[in-house]
Amino acid sequence: MKRRRTLLLLSLLSTWLSACNYKFPNAPTVVTGRVVDELGIPAEGIALTLSGIKKKGVSPIPTFDERTKTDSDGRYTLSHVVTSGTDFVEFVPATGTKYIPYIERDGQYEILGSFVIRSNDYGTSKTVNLQIRKP
Repeated sequence: MKRRRTLLLLSLLSTWLSACNYKFPNAPTVVTGRVVDELGIPAEGIALTLSGIKKKGVSPIPTFDERTKTDSDGRYTLSHVVTSGTDFVEFVPATGTKYIPYIERDGQYEILGSFVIRSNDYGTSKTVNLQIRKP
């Protein structure tokens, strides 16, 4: 019993130490993609946000906030170097109540609440294609 407890404690300690020693990349985290409507027509002027969040108590603290809108072909690019102390990065289409965003996965669209980018993907490029539908 003592041996299991010791092994568990060592495992937790090593996980905690590796989390403390995580080095944030110097390269930007890039999210690109295209937004289309239900008919596949490019959606121009859709607002999108890439933001960093630091968890602190019940109120998260933003560490950065990058915004853009889709161009006439429905394409967008968001790019930001994730700052140290960021606990997670969230990608959100700001469609309000006019549209419901769907994310493309394996050629199919499924409803999207928000898209969280994991820490091991910081400093890389992601392609996120979306479709918007009227409620």
